[in-house]
This record gives sequence, structure tokens and C-alpha cells, in this order.
Amino acid sequence: MLQKDSPADGVPAGPDDAPPHVFSHRRYLAPVNEDSTASNKEQKWQCVDPLTKGMSFLSFGHGVRSCPGRSYTEIFPYSFLIKMLQTFEFELTPNHPLVKIVADTVMAPDKDIQLKLTPLSNDEM
Repeated sequence: MLQKDSPADGVPAGPDDAPPHVFSHRRYLAPVNEDSTASNKEQKWQCVDPLTKGMSFLSFGHGVRSCPGRSYTEIFPYSFLIKMLQTFEFELTPNHPLVKIVADTVMAPDKDIQLKLTPLSNDEM
């Protein structure tokens, strides 16, 4: 990959060498025809699989045109969890069966975990 293909801010140049701040509808497409003699405008383009190309899927965008709700969306789950921990006491339901951990790609319980949420009293907060 050449320096001109990936500018300093990380957004790849468009197929017509469009800079990151200019809209290019083919920016995250890959050429089907890898023939180096064909010009970019003559090549056919296909969608790039986001699982194989790290920069091909930017759900919030990047640079000056990035989504203004990105920070809120990234912070909200943490804020929600903190508020839940400050407001409720978490405990397993009575007679809850023993839960075993299944180690697969991600560690997960072998059955559903049933929690009982009890509001904390004002003196515990």
C-alpha cells in the first residue's frame, strides 16, 4: 500500500484518489478487475467484506463527516451500567441452579442467569 492510498488520518483515498473530506460513493469498494493497465474509471467494483477489511466498515464514519452521536453511543452503555449499579442490588433468584461456564470463543454460562433487582435504600446510596 502506498502512502497516497492511506492518508495520515487513516481514511483510504477514494478510487479516483478523492481526499477523505470529499464524498466518493466507491471509497469502500474493491476493484473486481485487478488489471493494472485499466484505469480506475473502467474497473468494476464490488462491496468489500467488513470482516476481512478493517477500515472498510466505519459505522460512525471518520474525519470531519463522522456521526455527531458517536461519543454518546459509546458512553451510554457505561453510564447505564453505572446508574444500575448505583440504584439496585443484584442477587440471584432463590433456588437458582448452579451455573457452569462454557468456554467457547467467548465465555458464556450454560443456562440463563436469573437476577433479582432490589432498589437500594437512600442510606445505602
